[in-house]
Amino acid sequence: MDSLPPTERDLGNGSNPAEMSKPLLQQQNPLAEHSSQQKSGNGSDINNMVTDSLSTLSISAEPFTSTSFDQSAATQLSVFAKEFVPKTMPTTSYTESYQPYVDTEYHEQNSGLAPTDSERSDPLLDYAFQVLYEITYSPGHFTHLCDQLISNLNSWPALDESMLQILVDEIVALAIREPNFRYNGARLCNSITRGLRFSGSTSPDFRSTLFNRCKIIHDERKSLMQSDAEYLRGFALFMSELFVHMNPKDTSGRFRVLGRAVRELLLTLLEHPTPGNVKCVCQILKLSGSFLEDDDRDANKGKTTEMDQLMARIETVGRTVEMQMHMKDLLLNMIELRSSDWGRAPSSPVARESHTASSQLSNHHPQMGVYYGPDGQALTAEETEFLDQGINRHDEEEEYDYAYEEDTGMDDEMAEAFEKFLMMQETLK
Repeated sequence: MDSLPPTERDLGNGSNPAEMSKPLLQQQNPLAEHSSQQKSGNGSDINNMVTDSLSTLSISAEPFTSTSFDQSAATQLSVFAKEFVPKTMPTTSYTESYQPYVDTEYHEQNSGLAPTDSERSDPLLDYAFQVLYEITYSPGHFTHLCDQLISNLNSWPALDESMLQILVDEIVALAIREPNFRYNGARLCNSITRGLRFSGSTSPDFRSTLFNRCKIIHDERKSLMQSDAEYLRGFALFMSELFVHMNPKDTSGRFRVLGRAVRELLLTLLEHPTPGNVKCVCQILKLSGSFLEDDDRDANKGKTTEMDQLMARIETVGRTVEMQMHMKDLLLNMIELRSSDWGRAPSSPVARESHTASSQLSNHHPQMGVYYGPDGQALTAEETEFLDQGINRHDEEEEYDYAYEEDTGMDDEMAEAFEKFLMMQETLK
């Protein structure tokens, strides 16, 4: 019979703890007992125990299943289940996140009609701001969106001068800061001017509100050149778009006040011929140069006094001011473009031959397509050739710059030593 573990009474009767712990350890650890038996020569008993344990194993035994496994929960899982979306997750859209582009600083300082919170939250203005956003990022829907906006403006009974002022400020501010909106923004202004109808003789006028807003910024052009030249360039580009796309009602002419303002802005930009200003001047002339020329000619009985002064200033800047070569080429190309009547007529026999060759080439290859400018008019052969030459010249200049701007990681002394090393290698050969 196996020994029982010692009790507290046995230990209290003076039994030796070391002797009492020996059978206890052997009972708790059977391997220790087997080890002692092996030492005493009972190896056969261990073999019998291992054989008995292995005999209970079977390859046909049932698979082990945990008693805590929930079979019903597992059957509810499916790879075709819907995606989980938390109920507290906010849902936003691009139109909801659009923030109005109202220029409050100029509005408060110059117009005296600072927009209030109630005016900003007007349903009509909220809708108009969303339309401006859609026109910016979905220009293909311009016609539909523009017609809807004009219809809602005409049917809104509470439309007043302050609301119209906020809408104008939003259009102008967005057109200045967002290049993707300038072209359609000018078209939108023309459409609203023609399509907006008010009941009453004292109703606000969209065109007058727009021109007054532009005049405020135009009068600040000198200070803007010093404080925010990028803003001024954006305004000048938008003014050129307005000049091209806005027409008086029932006429095909243009507002001379806009043409005069564009020429004054060009002269202001040329007073500070930075690369950004030079590029802006060339962009404006490519867009509206022919319209500025015709406007000046009509206003001065066939003479182009103001355009002559402008082009003389461009030539002076292009030939005297220190600037990068490709910037000078851009300005001088404007003079060449004007000599060809802004691409509407060949300027020389060479250009005429080039024009004829281009026409013949287009006749032989009609699949090459027709290219259109920002005004929606098809580009002439001279304009297409001019753009191609400018692109090729720019690419050549970049290759020229890259050839000499390569960083080898060597200073002058190292480069000289490397050249000597190469010469020694040549002599050894």
